[in-house]
Amino acid sequence: MRKSLLSLLAACAVAATVLTSANGSHAAAVNQRTYAYGSHARQALDAYWRPSGTPRAGLVLVHGGTWDNGGRGGGWASAARWYADRGLAVFSVDHRYNTDAAWPGPRDDVLSAIAWIKAHASRFGVAPDKLVVMGAQAGGHLAASAGTYGTGGTLVRGVIGLSAITSPYRSWGGAPTYASSAARRAVRDNATILARCYPARSDAPCWSRWNDMVAKAHASAGDAPAYLLTAQRDTTVTSGHASDLAAALRAEGVQATTETVPGSASGAYLLTSAVKSKTLAWIRARTATAAPAAARARPAPAAAPDPVTRNATVDGSRAAARAMSASGAAVTEGTHAYGSHPRQRLDAYHRPGGAPKPALVIVHGGYWYGGDKGDWAATARWFVDRGYAVFSVNYRYDSQAGWKAQRDDVRSAVLWVRSHASRFGVAPGRIVALGSSAGGHLVATLGTYGKGTGLLRGAVALSPPADPYRAYNDGQANGASGARVKLRDNAVLLTRCHPDPGNAACWNRWKDAAAKYRAGAGDTPMYLLHSRDEFVGPAHSAQLCSALTAARVPCTAEVVEGTRHAGSIFSVSGTREKVLKWLRAHD
Repeated sequence: MRKSLLSLLAACAVAATVLTSANGSHAAAVNQRTYAYGSHARQALDAYWRPSGTPRAGLVLVHGGTWDNGGRGGGWASAARWYADRGLAVFSVDHRYNTDAAWPGPRDDVLSAIAWIKAHASRFGVAPDKLVVMGAQAGGHLAASAGTYGTGGTLVRGVIGLSAITSPYRSWGGAPTYASSAARRAVRDNATILARCYPARSDAPCWSRWNDMVAKAHASAGDAPAYLLTAQRDTTVTSGHASDLAAALRAEGVQATTETVPGSASGAYLLTSAVKSKTLAWIRARTATAAPAAARARPAPAAAPDPVTRNATVDGSRAAARAMSASGAAVTEGTHAYGSHPRQRLDAYHRPGGAPKPALVIVHGGYWYGGDKGDWAATARWFVDRGYAVFSVNYRYDSQAGWKAQRDDVRSAVLWVRSHASRFGVAPGRIVALGSSAGGHLVATLGTYGKGTGLLRGAVALSPPADPYRAYNDGQANGASGARVKLRDNAVLLTRCHPDPGNAACWNRWKDAAAKYRAGAGDTPMYLLHSRDEFVGPAHSAQLCSALTAARVPCTAEVVEGTRHAGSIFSVSGTREKVLKWLRAHD
């Protein structure tokens, strides 16, 4: 018996990687095993099937959540066995979370799982052209996206959505303030993480990604029919998701049914006995006939880049470039790598010769999502003319890496400057920093990292969102400006999670990103500036200064009139000179 069991396991391993195996406890005749359909830990599925001489229909289950949680086990195992007991081959699929892979990674995982099932159909006695996919909430979004991918009807026979989030953009726009339920705000925030950007039409790649995530945008003749269920009082997903997709499918001549069920259940909780029976009947009706001649397995898609990466170029020819300063003396400029990522670059501006000089590290702004070191070239040259060697730093965007990568990048850049001090005529113990907006936040967090003076002698921040959670709250308030909403969404993208004190790992990340929580003795003295009516409120710096002052660290928070933000504050007469004076006093 031991020999036959080993032979069976060896046979399974030939065609696929078997991760675990166990007999289904609900019904002894139902086999249950776990397989890998890809190399990532979450690219796995559980298969439930009964041996049969006749190929039967298959059901692919995609778990719910908000793209950042849930799994194929738990209640889904019970549902899978229920459908398997009634003659279906069932496959419960995990996929990468939005924190593992940006869009279209999770959708491509579902497509790859379906392709894997079709390629191994004979093992499970399933007819490869008779698959239906069922998903809940975010899983419903992925199921609907599969059903409208290309000619979706050639991929699966039908889509069942349980509170399916068919349009992440609809969820984003449907939860703009604290008047929305916490569940809907969590969906909105996780949609932003999935897209890796704030949805702005002016940002063509970003807007294209948001549009690609909307299932109805892909509706076409030949797509898979859909059966979409939503509870009457669902506080997470509105019925508009189902009705919008159904209308788009019907306009293309594709059958689509929506159903509103009583109560407030959402996602998998809709699977009552009555609903399971209805869905089973629908699956049997959809798979009773032979597939169209055009139906065939779609090849697995190429792996999506993870995370979404912007193009970043380094002009190597600038290494030997020279610019003339206002004084007429030559200033050497060059671009250098302080790490292996394309964004881990800095521009150095210095005048050779003379006694070792202080270094000024400049960190650009742009919601942690945009901006570039080159934006500060003119300011860098201005400070070179006044005795500094200047290093303007790029860092990884929040679309490329979550917190704390950005702070780590700036820290690495400072350490790189220190280790190459002699090359630029810099006194390694005399490094100060200037940060703008999101760059001001990074400078502030670096100044409170460990013993901040171990890295920086002083730090100036212009309009720093020093507490991203405050920025989140400001952007969630009624009547928030577009700039505040954009900052809020990028704070979510930076931390890679919806701010929930009940989620310790997430909440600790939000706290770590707020400089005030790390303020302590030995931190870097700071000079923080805001305009009174700008979108990053002066309260950010007031709170940070209070925390630093309590730790006996010198801190000045200054407010000028108007709405100027970040670098534009330098246009206020005398401000640039005041900053220079402060830096000279601390370098």
